[in-house]
Amino acid sequence: MPNDCKNDLTIISTCEKDIIEILKELRNEIPNIEIKQNRKLGIRVSFITAWKPHFQFTETLANLYPSIWIKNEWIVENGVSGVFMGKKNNIKYMDWQDLSIEDESFFFA
Repeated sequence: MPNDCKNDLTIISTCEKDIIEILKELRNEIPNIEIKQNRKLGIRVSFITAWKPHFQFTETLANLYPSIWIKNEWIVENGVSGVFMGKKNNIKYMDWQDLSIEDESFFFA
């Protein structure tokens, strides 16, 4: 059974049409997506992936929609955490060891 990876994705744009199209793509690509905020020029969603973030999908979005800025913050059950952010041709990625999801529940529940 794979480790869960919790993703918190933020996307902003200067083009309302891009946000509408991206939201459709997110709903088609990612099962059980939770929409936290949906505005004309930005969306925030949460979802679970297996083992790691869906790097290829988020990078593809950044390259298909030059008007967007994208940030995905994630944490895997074992505590590996990170952030992927930027825009077309200027994407940064960093990861680190953090509290595991179980540790979060133990210390902060």
